[in-house]
Amino acid sequence: MPPKLTSNAQDSKKPLFAKYGLNHVVALIEAKKASLVVIGHDVDPIELVVFLPALCRKMGVPYVIVKGKARLGTVVHKKTAAVLAIQEVRSEDQRELATLVSAAKANLYVFLLGYASGQGADFFGSSDKYEEQRRQWGGGIRGNKSTAMLRKRAKAAGQNPAAAHLTKL
Repeated sequence: MPPKLTSNAQDSKKPLFAKYGLNHVVALIEAKKASLVVIGHDVDPIELVVFLPALCRKMGVPYVIVKGKARLGTVVHKKTAAVLAIQEVRSEDQRELATLVSAAKANLYVFLLGYASGQGADFFGSSDKYEEQRRQWGGGIRGNKSTAMLRKRAKAAGQNPAAAHLTKL
């Protein structure tokens, strides 16, 4: 006899799990469905996850780097997990997820996994501080060779050689 289909709303709800596996997490990031991405720091070979922070920044998904892929494995009931993503949480846990995401964006050091047992894992976030440093890169101070080249071009163009360093030629 086939099982009965129930129309109960609680049975038809999608279960909330931490998603793991590199291909699955990359697909969630690309679809912008991940709320938070957690990356293990000791993944070997590192080339498996080295592109994830750049992808997360590009797609606007907050990420954290956690000490130990074995700790990520305990979250998903496996031996190890290189990367996992939190997609949805219960409504009563939305506030905690929001604080984790804001801490990741502010680049604070916070205990994420195992903080109840005293084995907290420092994590490093993305976004705000990274963007500030990235936009301020370089001082605009030219070396002797490029300054001489710009003066030479300005002289050939008939401009004031002293103002040549202010404009691009």
